[in-house]
Amino acid sequence: MERAQALNASDDTGTSRKRKRSVVLSAATYRTRRNTSKTRGETVRQESSSLCSRCSSIDVESLFVDLAGRRIKRLMTLGELGVESELSSCSLCRLFHAVRIHGSDWIENYALYCVEVEAAYGFGYGTVLAVARDDLEFPGEYGLLMMRRMLREDASGGFIACSSASKTAPYVNSLRAQSIDAISIDFDIIRGWLHRCGREHTKRCTQVESSTSSLKELKLIDCEQRRIVPALPTYRYAALSYVWGTSRSADDRCVNNGLPTTLPRTIEDALKVSKSLGLRYIWIDRYCINQDNDVEKLNQIQQMDLVYENAFVTIVAAAGTDPYFGLPGVGATRRTPQPSAWVGGQCLVSTLTDPRKAIKASKWMHRAWTYQESFFSTRRIVFTEQQVYYECRTGLAFETADHPSEISRGIFGDHGYPNHFPWRICSRLTDFCGRELSVSSDAIRAFQGVFHSFRKKKAPVHEYWGIPIMPSWAEGSKRPSGLLECSKSEAFAAGLSWCNTASGTRRSLFPTWSWAEWTVPINYETRPWHTGLNFGCERSLKVFIENHDGSLLDMDEQSDVSLDTNILGSSGRFIHIEAWTIPINVQYSLDETNRWISLKDTFPRNKNYSGYLATFQDDEHILRIPLFLLYQQYDKDSDIQQSYAPDFQQDSLLGIVLGRCEIIPGSDLDTDIFVMIVHEKEHYYERVGHMVIKFMDYLSRADMLSDFVVPWPACFRLRERRTIRLG
Repeated sequence: MERAQALNASDDTGTSRKRKRSVVLSAATYRTRRNTSKTRGETVRQESSSLCSRCSSIDVESLFVDLAGRRIKRLMTLGELGVESELSSCSLCRLFHAVRIHGSDWIENYALYCVEVEAAYGFGYGTVLAVARDDLEFPGEYGLLMMRRMLREDASGGFIACSSASKTAPYVNSLRAQSIDAISIDFDIIRGWLHRCGREHTKRCTQVESSTSSLKELKLIDCEQRRIVPALPTYRYAALSYVWGTSRSADDRCVNNGLPTTLPRTIEDALKVSKSLGLRYIWIDRYCINQDNDVEKLNQIQQMDLVYENAFVTIVAAAGTDPYFGLPGVGATRRTPQPSAWVGGQCLVSTLTDPRKAIKASKWMHRAWTYQESFFSTRRIVFTEQQVYYECRTGLAFETADHPSEISRGIFGDHGYPNHFPWRICSRLTDFCGRELSVSSDAIRAFQGVFHSFRKKKAPVHEYWGIPIMPSWAEGSKRPSGLLECSKSEAFAAGLSWCNTASGTRRSLFPTWSWAEWTVPINYETRPWHTGLNFGCERSLKVFIENHDGSLLDMDEQSDVSLDTNILGSSGRFIHIEAWTIPINVQYSLDETNRWISLKDTFPRNKNYSGYLATFQDDEHILRIPLFLLYQQYDKDSDIQQSYAPDFQQDSLLGIVLGRCEIIPGSDLDTDIFVMIVHEKEHYYERVGHMVIKFMDYLSRADMLSDFVVPWPACFRLRERRTIRLG
């Protein structure tokens, strides 16, 4: 199954007020900072290298200026910074070269900038130095604004800050950075983060469950005895989130509950980290779940949310592509050396690449199984190839620089806290879909922990073949008058209102109406979390489940448990939808494409428009609505897109009107009508796309577009009530 010392007080009262409102995750609370050249119990190597004539004339202290709210200032020209700088005997030239934002090959000259940390990282206070292109094409304030934006997007080499390892007090305006070792990690820093969180973040970062007693048959690894043991309610444990890889050797299995003699490097390093943090026990799926016992695997998969919620901390291996890479800086795997330079008794260091960028680009981040592992974790220690990153539910920290932080700047979402509304399942699916899987049949299983979590809430969410069945309204919320409680069929139809955001391939194990059939990211176009999809008091939609023997079961009559416990192969992949339908034809026009693309900024949902239109008849017009195809292969920069279109025969497409979503009951002024587009096969239909009819979007542009929409039911003159067998 698939991971900064606190700033000195400022005399500026505004900055002081900001700091008081910030969460500071700092090891300084646990270790007194001293003006010394020693850190982590080791002497930092002080280079006595000579500086070149240019660098020796630089007053480094004057570079870390008080920007007084300007956020960025150009300091000086540095020139080309080519190979000569990389191989120079001048340590400062090498540092400039290492942190430069090289961007593209055509850059000829670089400049040195002083940047406010908040502008560089999105949070924090103090200043750092950045090396970026000397963009004379955009001088003045506009050029600096463009440069600031570029620094936020691509600080590939990090920034330059003053290290706390300096012989004298770091410069007053500089961010206080940490000098880190490529070979070993100072676990005092990490223990400081955890201790601070446990002491001060008592509201958001307290585990949902008080102990492991809520977990069924949980097993843990005893790091001291290297054995698999039953978990007791009093045990505090770590959990590992990593990339499984594609192979597992025959001797990588437990014998009589004992760990294999030789473990994959990442696993071995995780045991070491757990012990270094004072945790004797760790949960690792590879050994704590019997991989040869399907019943045990299913039981543990269904409680994956609890496994990670109850873990005191999750160790995330975001480096490498398999369990044999190791955790950089823990065992044999070295980290990327941190560039540094000594100037006048000051140690200047690179803050290294923002670890959030490295994590987002990692193999780990793109794996499906790791989604729920990271999402449910209360605290995460993430190991990258350069440094350690920490994020809990309240704050975050880098190993190279402890920062004041806001959780909105984190990378692991809102954790469903404090408001766990049913409709948030749509956002969770949007985050999950499109991630990589080694085994296609795991598409829904890898999300089971999330479903399990939503089923436990006061307003539970159920599911069938991965499609969420949401209650109409969360408990305690006020229901608008005139709206009926949605049936299971109607709630299921709302869950069908997903759409793809890219073209991709299919997984043949699943039905086309389930997001699990497709390997692409999805989104929910409409607003099913408000009122669901309905037509007022008209009960126009019913869903039936087809069993393997061909018999039909009314979804409204099925228990929540029977729907939730459906697993791959336990029921047929066909459903029957009784609803209004309309005949659909497809039209492609480059002119139409250009017209709709010009409205992208106004209609964000049109960003994935393929260039094809669904055409149908209302009482007076032939309406043309943008069509979004699931497996459309096309090149948006080409004039021959039509050659990639599916070969749909005339009248082979049908639109199933799943319902409308209205904010104001009885009003058409803010209404979406979601229509699933299906393609007729020999004995059934397959889902191929969708269209969304938004009344206000088109009505407000009636003078520009001939195909504006009129309310239901006038826009569907040729509607017919049918029962569609969908697979």
